[in-house]
Amino acid sequence: MDKMNLKSRLQYDMNNFFSTQEDRDSIEYKVTMVPINLLDGFPEHPFHVKQNEDMDKLIASIELKGIIEPILVRYAPYGGGRYQIISGHRRVYACKCLGLTDIPAIVKELDDDTATILMVDANLRRENVTPIEKAKAFKMRMEAFKRYRLHTAEDADDNTASEIRNEIYGRSDEAIAADIGMSARQVQRFIRLNNLIPDIQDMVEEEAIKLNPAVEISFLSAASQEKLFRTMDELQCTPSHAQTIRLKEMEKEKKLTIEQITQVLKELKPNQIEKLSIPIDQISAYFPDDIDPAEMVQIVINALKKYSASE
Repeated sequence: MDKMNLKSRLQYDMNNFFSTQEDRDSIEYKVTMVPINLLDGFPEHPFHVKQNEDMDKLIASIELKGIIEPILVRYAPYGGGRYQIISGHRRVYACKCLGLTDIPAIVKELDDDTATILMVDANLRRENVTPIEKAKAFKMRMEAFKRYRLHTAEDADDNTASEIRNEIYGRSDEAIAADIGMSARQVQRFIRLNNLIPDIQDMVEEEAIKLNPAVEISFLSAASQEKLFRTMDELQCTPSHAQTIRLKEMEKEKKLTIEQITQVLKELKPNQIEKLSIPIDQISAYFPDDIDPAEMVQIVINALKKYSASE
């Protein structure tokens, strides 16, 4: 592939970065070739860049077609002629793997909070974003939103400033939820995952623990989470959603010891109970046509009880 020919194949649609036509019309942009060795990752970037099958596909695509969509960067606030990546960490990694020296980019002058909001919004459009990545990204966006609105309030008249502060402290999660197409409750639940200790966050990343139980675990103290993690590791099992709710209640009652955690985790979960399945067509002939299946089951159980008692 001709490494100097990337710009000639450039195709770009501002819809990829800005959600409304008004946003797109209000922002001037220009594509330029930026040396890859002058690019730095975004501070505390919450989205992982992994060497996996998806990355292999991206590398193959860039090798075949070049960069279809330019990355978005800002001038680094620490100067030195460097840039910070807003959107495009995976594309930069792929280009490095291919030995490319330059990459097409949209270069913007952005303050920290605007850059953070754009970084989160652009990366959330990716597929396979993990719950922990969302948790960290939503928290960063929430904090950036609050700072941005506070700065706006400083320049506003008293009445407007008061309205802005009410928005920040009263419903900032709702505003963010509307921006990203989720409910405020969903946003809050993801943000809760930031309270998990790193070991349990890793389990959520690996899908060993699902979102609902992970949210309940996030209400436990760090010390209790450490106990839970050690117990899970020892027993090689994880709690169900119902069990995590019980653990949370135990902690409120100051009863959450390793012994209590062990007792809860050793309980048989509903999905571990072996079930007997009988095809309904094998027994339906013995029941009226309009009978409810649940009633069928109860009649069978009562018959078995009578049979057992008669022996």
